[in-house]
Amino acid sequence: MPAAKKISSLTLVLLAINFKPITRALFMYKGNIKGAIMAVAILPNWHPLFVHFTVALVTVSAIFFVLSKTVSSKSNAFELVAKWTLWTGAGFTILTVLAGMDAFGSVAHDSAGHSVMKTHRFWALITASAIVIWAVWQVRTKTVSAPTIAGSLILVGLVGFTGYLGSELVYRHGIGVLPVSQKTGEGHQHKEDDRPIAADQERAVKGAENNSLLDKELSPDFVVVSDALYVALRSGDAAGVSKLLADDVLILEGGQAQTSKAEYMGGHMLLDMAFLKKMNSKQVSRETGQTGDLAWVITHTEVTGIYKGKPVDTTSREFLQLRRIDGEWKITLVQWGVN
Repeated sequence: MPAAKKISSLTLVLLAINFKPITRALFMYKGNIKGAIMAVAILPNWHPLFVHFTVALVTVSAIFFVLSKTVSSKSNAFELVAKWTLWTGAGFTILTVLAGMDAFGSVAHDSAGHSVMKTHRFWALITASAIVIWAVWQVRTKTVSAPTIAGSLILVGLVGFTGYLGSELVYRHGIGVLPVSQKTGEGHQHKEDDRPIAADQERAVKGAENNSLLDKELSPDFVVVSDALYVALRSGDAAGVSKLLADDVLILEGGQAQTSKAEYMGGHMLLDMAFLKKMNSKQVSRETGQTGDLAWVITHTEVTGIYKGKPVDTTSREFLQLRRIDGEWKITLVQWGVN
């Protein structure tokens, strides 16, 4: 295989690996652009995405520089791959820095996190400058020498240290991620028919029994709105479903996408109602989070019953994204799946 084709193949592999959130979304939603965009909409900005290209490409470049000196039979090909991955990595580094500067001035953080952010920015600018200078220098370099290998390894060290500071921001200070406001375990209450349901669902059921599925007293609680969707679907309450969903809601299920409330209610909603009516549900776990007018709820539920003559015993996963619109929580994204 010619060297150019080898480089192209390697580049495509690296792009696929590092662009995994978007490529997976595109394949999952079969080219539905809105679905793909919503699948990565939870990212606060593009910095976390671009930085993976920088880390991967700079590291791969150093590996191939080393190989070009240790595998003499492939020396020229490995050197070419090393330089092209370095040049590509330098390009993505510029995008990474631009997105990072935008994140520095836009993501919410406390005073402790701000101090780490400043340190991360300081080393990021040094590392990015070193990458760009090193990439330009390699345009003029004709052979791979010991200093070239040493410089590449030092560059990997800088990238690793800067990346570590970035991970501190995320995993220690929670910067740039939606906070988990609460988790609920297996605790539940029982209705008269002995079907176990979660405490939050109990509140939603009471609202439905009083014909006030979206009572003003409950509407600010996005968790109750989330549970109200389950209650409305299970009880066949189309009007209740309509009140809960935003007009442009995106609903993803089984690799298919409904891109509006009208499309869902005119089609797949009736199938969901028929299925849930036959099922017994027990909430296993829940995670929720909120940032301003955006909230999300992830619920795992044990589902058992008989549907179309076949037994069902599975654990479902539901991801809901909600947005506060004119003071009321509306569901803007629904993703159902099975573990």
